[in-house]
Amino acid sequence: MKTTTEMSPLELQCAAEAFRLEVSEAAYLSVGIAHYGPPCEGTLYADGICKDRSFSVKADSWPALFVAMRETWAARSDEVRRRTVRQMALEIIRLTAEFGECTDAALRAEKFTAEQITRYSAAAIKDANEMAGNGPFAIRSLENSNAE
Repeated sequence: MKTTTEMSPLELQCAAEAFRLEVSEAAYLSVGIAHYGPPCEGTLYADGICKDRSFSVKADSWPALFVAMRETWAARSDEVRRRTVRQMALEIIRLTAEFGECTDAALRAEKFTAEQITRYSAAAIKDANEMAGNGPFAIRSLENSNAE
């Protein structure tokens, strides 16, 4: 008996890979059968496994799962983009201060993929220039602060 949750393994693999590549080459996507609730479950790690930008979705069928994952990603992608741009901008500032320049190789060595550098570098450079223009910088001492 065929249910709405069935897809061939190849169809499921192709659908998962297509969605993963829509997000990023660095993205990691896991799909499986849920132990409770709706039977189809997917977890996306937008920057790769063990990174902090992840979410999980459950649905009653595989096609519905990918619809829900695309909707959830659309709602979260702007935040992922903003955070990635800010992290890259800070890394550009750090590398330039430390080595006198920032290279794409140095950014790749730190944590960014070639795809992320291509996608976000223009915005990150703009953000880095804006942040660096906020100087001079200082550290304000807080009396009775929690961290010692």
